[in-house]
Amino acid sequence: MANRSILKLALPLVLSVAGACAQSQGEKVRDARMEQIDAQTKSRLDAVDQKYRAGGEVVEQQYDAAKQSIDQANPPAEGASEQLVGISKERTDYQNQAQARLEKLQVRLEAAKQKIDVLGGRAPSSLQTRLQTAQTEHSSLLQDVVKLKTVSPDSWASSKDAIESHLSDLDSRVTDLNKGIDDV
Repeated sequence: MANRSILKLALPLVLSVAGACAQSQGEKVRDARMEQIDAQTKSRLDAVDQKYRAGGEVVEQQYDAAKQSIDQANPPAEGASEQLVGISKERTDYQNQAQARLEKLQVRLEAAKQKIDVLGGRAPSSLQTRLQTAQTEHSSLLQDVVKLKTVSPDSWASSKDAIESHLSDLDSRVTDLNKGIDDV
């Protein structure tokens, strides 16, 4: 009889400890998956940096060759051509920089989506909404950067400023989204 009463008292304790271990194990698995996503994200961000750094070197070489060609010709009217080459290089450099930033933001958005998927039902629906908003904004910005190639010289500065502002806003939005995910 005493054994039964001890068993009745001990059973809930054993079950609660087992449940806590299972919950703890589940949290460990979730945390490990989150760390794996973070490591993959860092690796992909580094790859984007390397890709655009190499592309920047190629652009630099192409524009140096064009400038050298103009310098060798050196007729008096070539000053305008040299100026156009400089403007073209500035635009290309900025477009590459903007595309690199957008690609990094895409990597961070994909990581946020993976983390939300890992959280499953624990993730508030507001995180999913914020993710979709950021993805839509990213797509729009990507189109704007592509359109920069056809922007007239008169509207270049204002178009560049608008894109720069939107990039900063999106970067803040993605940072806030990831902080919200980490707080869950």
